[in-house]
Amino acid sequence: MIINDSGNVGIGTNVPSRQLTISKSSNTVEQLELQTTGGIADGQYTGIKFTQGTNGETSLGYIQCNFQTDGSTSMSFATRGGTTEEKMRISPVGNVGIGNTSPSEKLDVNG
Repeated sequence: MIINDSGNVGIGTNVPSRQLTISKSSNTVEQLELQTTGGIADGQYTGIKFTQGTNGETSLGYIQCNFQTDGSTSMSFATRGGTTEEKMRISPVGNVGIGNTSPSEKLDVNG
C-alpha cells in the first residue's frame, strides 16, 4: 500500500491515479478506482470505475452517484461494448431508465 504526495492511496500499485486505486497484476492490470469530481453540486459525481491495462487506459464500466442541483441524486451504470457508455440510470424518484438517462416512468426503455 502507498499514499502518494497528492494523498491518493494505492493498493497493489505504486502510482494511484485516483483517491483510491486497487490494482491486480496479471497479464493485464485490472483496477478498481474510487472517483469523485470533488463536490456535491449539479453535474458532480462520485463512484467506482473499473479499468484494465497497465495505466488503467481501458474503461470497463462504472457505477456512480450523480448529484443534482436540488440536492437529490441519481445512480448510473455503464458497461463496455466497444466504448464505455451509460446503460442504465435510476432517477431520484426511483424511475429506471435503460438506454435513457432521463427516465420519466417507473421503467423507461429506449430500444
